Amino acid sequence: VPAGAWSVLFEGEELHGASSLGDVDLEAEQARLEAKVAECEKAVAGFKGRLSNASYVERAPANVVEETRQRLAAAEADLTTATAALSRLRELNA
Repeated sequence: VPAGAWSVLFEGEELHGASSLGDVDLEAEQARLEAKVAECEKAVAGFKGRLSNASYVERAPANVVEETRQRLAAAEADLTTATAALSRLRELNA
């Protein structure tokens, strides 16, 4: 990444920019990322709650339980990505 530029991986896509972000509302982007992190945290908690319920795991069809596990993994990956993007934005905004 050239000096004065930034690069971040978010939701599977690499985003690039320059330090002269005059057209970008950094506060709005930070708010959007904070909301995304909160949404991901809620999803992760929900999937973990479901999977920690022995009755759900025992009674639900195996494919439904596996889908819940896959959705948990995806939500955790999204949370990691959103958290990293937010941290990077905060560094740029400091």
